[in-house]
Amino acid sequence: MFASCGYDELVIWEKGLQKKWEFKFTQYVSNGRKIHFIDDNQLLWVTLKRKINDLLVFELQNGVFKQNSNKTITLIQNELCKDDVHFPIVYNNDRNVILVRHKHHIYLIRQLNNSTFHIIASLNCETKESYGTMTNNGQYLVFWDNKYKKYSSYEIQYK
Repeated sequence: MFASCGYDELVIWEKGLQKKWEFKFTQYVSNGRKIHFIDDNQLLWVTLKRKINDLLVFELQNGVFKQNSNKTITLIQNELCKDDVHFPIVYNNDRNVILVRHKHHIYLIRQLNNSTFHIIASLNCETKESYGTMTNNGQYLVFWDNKYKKYSSYEIQYK
């Protein structure tokens, strides 16, 4: 499956019998611009608006992705700004950790055995203009720190 999104919609594509991408459906969802598949049946939607501070979880049900509000991840309140799209969501399957930047904070989130999510760490960058990623092995976080006008790197220590 392949997904793309705009401000208020999610567009799902699927590989057909001839291995070509085929349009499956458009789903209207408000207030977000960043998505990431956790697996074939579950995706994350990062909210955009000033007054919304959540990471939404959608699950495939009867061929359509539906929000599972029981799995919504409540993030740190910040109504000073909207989110910025220029920081990807990164999922490290080996360490079972998701890296997400929302507004001023960078989060490390783990999916628990009961399929819910838990924030294991957060870092306040004091600006929404931070752009980065984590290394493929999940050992380091590297990002452009716009407040200090330099790159910052952190070793991620897992417990």
